[in-house]
Amino acid sequence: MHPNPEWLTKLPNLPEINDNIKFFGGHQQSVKYNWSVDWECHHAFEIMLIVSGVQQTKLRNREYVFKAEDIILIPPGLDHKNSCISKEGLTYFCVHFDIDNSEIQHHLLKNFNILLNRESPAYGKIKKYYMPILICCI
Repeated sequence: MHPNPEWLTKLPNLPEINDNIKFFGGHQQSVKYNWSVDWECHHAFEIMLIVSGVQQTKLRNREYVFKAEDIILIPPGLDHKNSCISKEGLTYFCVHFDIDNSEIQHHLLKNFNILLNRESPAYGKIKKYYMPILICCI
């Protein structure tokens, strides 16, 4: 057997990562004014991008209004209801994802707001990775 080349011994060891992120249920939809979905709850995260129009989202006892380019992160187990409240209709992109690492899930739940708009510090980073998923699914 040949000895390892010298350059191979100088490579840093990378940490072993054995976590999975599963994306599923991705879709884009255009709906008319007054469209609404009944209350629902998922066992995975849901992330939505408002492409155009205005969406009202009810989360348990709170209401939010989301506009074009807003990103919504709905954590697992949170009852929610989405409605179109713009006369011109609404187009949104939605995907669900699950992470099998409870520590990462905990950090997401603890550190991210439900609304990620342009003023949010994480908005640019999230949008940078979310937009290619949107483009692939259109």
